[in-house]
Amino acid sequence: MNYRHQHPPRSSTPLRDRAVALLICSLIIVPAGYSQNASVAQDPDADTASTPADQPRGLRRVFENRALRDALNIVRGIASQVVFQWGNAQDSRYGLFLDEDWQARTGGRPLVIIVHGFGSKPEEFDVAREQMREAGFGTAVFAYPNDAAIAFSARQFASALQEFERQYPDRRLSLVAHSMGGLVSRAVIEDPAIAAVSNIDQLIMIATPNHGSNLARVPVSRDVWENWLDGEPDTVKTVFFESVLDGLNEARIDLQPESEPLARLNSLSRSPDVRYSLLLGNNGPATREQLDELRRRIIASQDLNPALRVLGPRLAELLKDLDELVDGLGDGAVAVERGRLEGVDDTIVLSFNHGAITSALDDEDSRRLIAEVLARLDNEHVRTAVDAE
Repeated sequence: MNYRHQHPPRSSTPLRDRAVALLICSLIIVPAGYSQNASVAQDPDADTASTPADQPRGLRRVFENRALRDALNIVRGIASQVVFQWGNAQDSRYGLFLDEDWQARTGGRPLVIIVHGFGSKPEEFDVAREQMREAGFGTAVFAYPNDAAIAFSARQFASALQEFERQYPDRRLSLVAHSMGGLVSRAVIEDPAIAAVSNIDQLIMIATPNHGSNLARVPVSRDVWENWLDGEPDTVKTVFFESVLDGLNEARIDLQPESEPLARLNSLSRSPDVRYSLLLGNNGPATREQLDELRRRIIASQDLNPALRVLGPRLAELLKDLDELVDGLGDGAVAVERGRLEGVDDTIVLSFNHGAITSALDDEDSRRLIAEVLARLDNEHVRTAVDAE
């Protein structure tokens, strides 16, 4: 585990890329071939050169083949367990990264570890991290695949914290976790199946969807687009293999309100040895009236647009309860009521949007947010159970 870099490096070994490419291609080719041969075996007299007029043709026929879809689902599971975990175990971008001078800065104070959220990365917290340094704290970031399963990322985090505790047994930690990072941190602290760590004194959660987010129901993956923009768009490795190694959208599944991982996590008790704080935002981008109008338009347009005939009913149903987006009820990604957590008395609702802590912190709302974070890092006896006006 590398503890010296301020930020995780963006690197990838050619050996790992070739191994991942070979494994994924093999897993895809074999099931695809099997599904085609299986359909022929079922009807040996069928004319494989002809297709009935009412049957899908070309690529549509391939992707609507149920056996192939089932096989690819199996591939996804295998890739998640084998390719993803093996690749990330060797990936130098992920892990715990500390300030060069963290030991000199901490003194008697805890080391502050920032844990990013879904679709995020440590560099987005540079301004907040610098303000923590200026306030006299040593800082670190924990970087993990940004849309991996919560339990996988929690195990990686627990392993890093255990190694840190072995090297620095007397050092105490405060976690400042944004969005899904709060769930990863809670799993490390609360779930006995993940790990038992004893060096965490405090968890400050910012905009954490403790009971999920309805936005996670929207089946849109940002991985390929994200890696295309951030990497080398002329390489297959960047737009595909890096997307696989960065998680297979498990986090979106975990973040849905009725998901099994959330149900398990919320069945656990808060740790009596950790001080919890929860800061939630209510500066959503839309009004209830705007969402109702959008829903009405979707329903009215279903007969005119082929895409809306397929997606419209689901979108219309989703818009019935999308408090995540409503000003006064959510921050644009997390609804206040779905963010609250039983057993966390120090809960405060402020006027900020979901990405405020990753911003330049130069407006009134974000300055208030970072001030509340610093107050909790600095003082064990902050006000509790207060909703800001």
